[in-house]
Amino acid sequence: PSTGIDFGISPLEELAASHPGRFQVKSVVENEGDFFFLLERRSSLKVGGNFPWVITPAYIPGENWPLQRIKTIVDLNEKASGPFRVICQQHKLIHGPNQKNV
Repeated sequence: PSTGIDFGISPLEELAASHPGRFQVKSVVENEGDFFFLLERRSSLKVGGNFPWVITPAYIPGENWPLQRIKTIVDLNEKASGPFRVICQQHKLIHGPNQKNV
């Protein structure tokens, strides 16, 4: 929701039905609202959420390593019994948050 882009569930249901075990979903999460939106979407899947769903804490352009955001998202995921894999954007750590084309 923080991006303003609508995310419909039907494409995920189509993928899960037609390609079980052959895909994963990656979502960027900026805040708690984004996390709970994805959690609700995952639980509303009619075909089940039996596929890897990765969430990545967002970077706000120009900011440094968002350690508190990462900790918050990991904590939210753990409290929800870990339905997502949480990974960080390693290229941002290695090359800096403003480096392009890495």
